[in-house]
Amino acid sequence: GAMRANLSPEIAQLTDEAVQLSASRGNPYVGVEHLYEVLVLNYSLLPRDVRETHSAALRPIQQIVAAAKSKGSRNGHFDMHYTPRAATILTEAGHIADRLRSGQANAGHLLLALLSDPAALPSRLMDRYKVRRESIVEDLRAELQARSGMLSHAPMPAPHRPKPTSSSDTPPHERDTIATPRNGPARPRSEERRVGKECRS
Repeated sequence: GAMRANLSPEIAQLTDEAVQLSASRGNPYVGVEHLYEVLVLNYSLLPRDVRETHSAALRPIQQIVAAAKSKGSRNGHFDMHYTPRAATILTEAGHIADRLRSGQANAGHLLLALLSDPAALPSRLMDRYKVRRESIVEDLRAELQARSGMLSHAPMPAPHRPKPTSSSDTPPHERDTIATPRNGPARPRSEERRVGKECRS
């Protein structure tokens, strides 16, 4: 759909793997945590300098994310949906590729979009465990710019998002709920909200 505009076959492969990963845990949604997991599990797709410099930071966070996401209670067939945050990050990856004149977005653009969102679960975990997320973001941006042959180092505008002062102040429309589903009405994601609270506590 529109969400896949300007996304490479590489990202299509990653999102397919994220769907399989989520479904294997009985979850009816793909969230940013699933996108992050498949990015780290497909580590060779990330820019080389970032792989070599930040492996010790990226891999443990993936293990924490995997352990923190408890299995859902869904059994049998269900329609898989992207959470609004996951959909926004996929779209933002395409926008980053456009701004860098990179052609289609790839794994590096997706990781940059994800880690640029301070409210995404992997970003929150990095900040909690004092991982230098900003350093990873800067190195990712620099390597993607170099790949694109861009000489400009102008900072990219961050995606516009309200910044609640605490989780309790999060307005209802910003909470992680199911994006507009392919079939049927949207449903709240009680599983991720519960885990999100655990991760924030």
